Parts: sequence; structure tokens; C-alpha cells
Amino acid sequence: MSEASAFAQLFYFYGSWQLVICLFSGIALLSIWSHVTKKDEPGDRDRGLLWVAISVLMWSLSGAVDLLYAQQIVQFGVPQEDMQIIFDGSRSVLSILNSAFLLLALPWFHYKPQWLRFLLQSEIWFFVVLVPWLFCIFATILMFARIIIPSSVSFIYLFDFLYAIFTLGFLGVILWESFAKRGLHLLAYLSALCIICTLAAQVLKLFTGFDLEFWRLLTDGIFKTALILLFFALSLSWVEELSKNEAISIGDLWLELWQKTANGRKNAYLATFTVPGWMQNRTIAFTEKNFQLLQKFAEKRLHEPESDGGWLEIQPKSLKHNRFDIKDYNEINRIIDAMLNDLKGENNWLPVDRQDLKKMLFEYDASKSRRIRLRVLPTSLLIREEV
Repeated sequence: MSEASAFAQLFYFYGSWQLVICLFSGIALLSIWSHVTKKDEPGDRDRGLLWVAISVLMWSLSGAVDLLYAQQIVQFGVPQEDMQIIFDGSRSVLSILNSAFLLLALPWFHYKPQWLRFLLQSEIWFFVVLVPWLFCIFATILMFARIIIPSSVSFIYLFDFLYAIFTLGFLGVILWESFAKRGLHLLAYLSALCIICTLAAQVLKLFTGFDLEFWRLLTDGIFKTALILLFFALSLSWVEELSKNEAISIGDLWLELWQKTANGRKNAYLATFTVPGWMQNRTIAFTEKNFQLLQKFAEKRLHEPESDGGWLEIQPKSLKHNRFDIKDYNEINRIIDAMLNDLKGENNWLPVDRQDLKKMLFEYDASKSRRIRLRVLPTSLLIREEV
């Protein structure tokens, strides 16, 4: 078999595998994401798994490029340098896009190291992702268009390599933290091994030759398979965690609302919150406005204890009158943020995030998405005033 024929067979096999497996996996991850978040408001849907799924779909497009490359070899032999740059440049651009989507997913991961949490949750993170992405894409396209002439064909992967190293550093830390905090320590070690294999595959991109091409595609296939499996393991552990939170939220919560007064003046709006197994009788301070809305939820739940009662309605943006109980979704978010500020104080770790707590406390009417009520059972609610 000639070298050109061997090249073609190699890329036919690898391209077909990458196109089919990554397309199937990306759609499957999208399906899990859509199912888990279908009851969430559009603005509050957890987008972590969505960005991960799109990043995997970028790999499937790269598989299509490999199939075109194999077809090119069959028809015309091993491509000349100009044509080689077109194919390598296309793969590089898709790989950079894959890295960018993975970086966009990281702020949505539930478990993050404390030293990295501020950066990932701040608005700065978007620019941390965007600026190097623009630089790498722009430089790669300049080589792709032959405005910058690379000293060798493999040089076109340089910026892909640099951006991948940048991505892998953050991804490795987040995967380790996600699995370790969920008690999946073996998966944490496997994720570290996968990151090492991925680094090896990225280094091999910078070299050329038939033998090296075989090893590059082999390590590339191994790390993509391993990462996809880790993404599925992570998504399923997330689903399991959500189901546990759901189970806890239905019957085990206790919420007590009370106003503390001094010298005849109310000066504190408080709630005592209990989640058995996690926290007991934690006191949370609210502003008057947030407290009044939470009290309205509680009163409605107490006055309508039946299974189909206790609903408040959120005003649609298209209507401007006062017959609705809640003006907009942000009023709900402010209650959740106030609770998190107390529950997740500097030294108080709580194994739930903003979305978890929101799902634990509130539920939406399946038939009318703008109707919302407390999930806390009427028997676990108490409103009192303390002088």
C-alpha cells in the first residue's frame, strides 16, 4: 500500500469515527441538558452542559473535514502545501472554537475551587475567554488566507496549541473539583490522566510525518473518547445531585418568618431556614421588600394548603398594570441571592448553588409558566412576630 493510500485510509477511518461518535454524543448531551432544564425560566437555564455539547459538536465538524481530506488524497494524492494549510487551518479553527465553548461552560459547573471562584463568576471571565480567542482565531485565519506564511505547515496549529493549553489548565482543575466534591475520586484521577493525554495530543500537532500522524490521530481519538465519557459521567452525576435536592426539597424543608422589633419599631426581617442533614435553624436577614414578597408566598401557601393552591403570578412584560403579585423574575432572584449571601458566607459552605436553591424553594406551574409558589409544605411553614 502506498503512503498516500495509507494516509487516505487513516483519515477515512478517523474522520468517520469522529463525525459519527461526536455528533451522536453532542446530540445526546443536548438532550440531557434540555430535559433537565426544561422547567427553568429561559434566563435561568444552566448553560454548562449546553456549551459542553456544542464543543463536542465542533469535533464532529472536524471529522467532516478529515473525510474531505481523505477524499482529496484519493483523488489527487497527498495535498500540496497550500491545500494542506486549508485543511489544517480548518481543523485548527474548529479546535479553537471547541476550546472556547469549554471555557464558557466552566462558570456553570457547580463545584469550583475557592481561589478560582471569583474569576469564573465575574464578568471579567467573558473577556478572559474572548480576548485570547480573538487573537488565536485572527492569527490562524491570517495563515489560512496565506497573509502570514507559516514556516512549516504544522505551524498553523501553534495558536490552537496555545489556546488549548490555556483551556486544559482550567478544565483540569474544574473536572477534578467536580468529581472530588461529589465523592467520585477515581473519576477525578481519570480526569487528570485524560488531561495529560490531551496535552500529548496537542504537542503532536506541531510535528509532521506519516508515523507521527498515526500517533497524533491515535492520541487524539483516545483523549476525545475519554473526555466525552467524562462529560457523560459528569452530566449523570449532576442529574443524580439534582434528584437528591428535589427529594430533600419536597418534604424536609422548614421555613419560619418573623420580624424582630425594638422600642416599638421593626428593624429586622428574618427567616429561619432548615434543611435536615445540611443545616439546622440558620437565620437569614432580608430587606423589607424581599421579606414582604417571601411572606406573601408563605401566606398564600398557608391559606391555600391544597395541592393545587398557593400560586402567585408574575407580570408579563407586555402588560403594565398592578393586578399581578410579582413584577418580574428578578424579584425571585433577589430572594435567592439574599439567602445565598447568608448561607454561603465566608466560612459557611453549602453544597448547592443558586439554581439548586431556587429549585428547592420554588416551583412553577406546568400549565402556566408565570405562576410560581413555595415548595415548602404548609405544615413546614410558620409566620410569627417577635417583639
